[in-house]
Amino acid sequence: METLNITVTDQWVGHTLADLIGVFHVGDKKYRKLQEDNLISINAEFVAYSTILKLNDIIKIDLTPFEKRDFVPESSKITVLYENDWMLIIDKPSGIIIYPETKNQLGTLVNRIAGFYEHRGYDRQIRYLHRLDKDTTGCFACAKHFLAHSYYSHLWDHHQIERTYLAFVTGQLVYPKGTISAPISKDRHVNNKFRVSATGDQATTEYEVVDDYVEYSLVRLRLITGKTHQIRVHMAHIGHPLLGDPIYGGDMRLIKRTALHSETITFPNPLKNVPVTVLSPLPKDMASLIKARRP
Repeated sequence: METLNITVTDQWVGHTLADLIGVFHVGDKKYRKLQEDNLISINAEFVAYSTILKLNDIIKIDLTPFEKRDFVPESSKITVLYENDWMLIIDKPSGIIIYPETKNQLGTLVNRIAGFYEHRGYDRQIRYLHRLDKDTTGCFACAKHFLAHSYYSHLWDHHQIERTYLAFVTGQLVYPKGTISAPISKDRHVNNKFRVSATGDQATTEYEVVDDYVEYSLVRLRLITGKTHQIRVHMAHIGHPLLGDPIYGGDMRLIKRTALHSETITFPNPLKNVPVTVLSPLPKDMASLIKARRP
């Protein structure tokens, strides 16, 4: 049985069970199922959503009907940057895609996460919250179960989870910081390529120059929206494509993959108003570009 235990703290005393479960933005069908199927209890007793919570009450939620492993486990090492009952943040390496085309394939990041779950004794879906390109490294976030997925997906949709990226881009930028607001659409002439287009979806990226080098710059970027290839398209649009990115005109001499790294992700605990920021250090190939700075 897959279960989640929640201990009632001061901030929830006097609230109802419905108030607490409502935080997760669970859909109506699952909300009803939790109670109708006796999947939620307080101090080992099945109770109504109207029950008033007391300090140190133990809420137990049976996750089993909502969770079942959905990708083939693969015994490959993953680096865990952060884990609690709600979120798993791993350090994605370069050269691996997030998920396979079919559920029975291997060789992707979710297969490795499925293997990690299997080792832990979890029988759960791999509920990833976003995507990273094959070349991109760094912070990758998964919700640990359906309640966490409902909660963090809601925050993601409302731009309440912050992410920063580091990228090496061609040349030196005129302005040390700025905002790029330009709509993005698919390039109809090239597969798996996007472009700035007046008819595209609105996309906004903030950037700040961290340091300048002889032929390139290190920039920190913050996504306001999350469109496919957004950083790559926006930086190429202003004349500074990412190093190692041939699709958008990046210089291939210094690094053989797109020089983009998911540096941080900041998110709250569902039941505590305390944000957590997780950091992934630069991988060796990108860090070497800092060591190669101008004299």
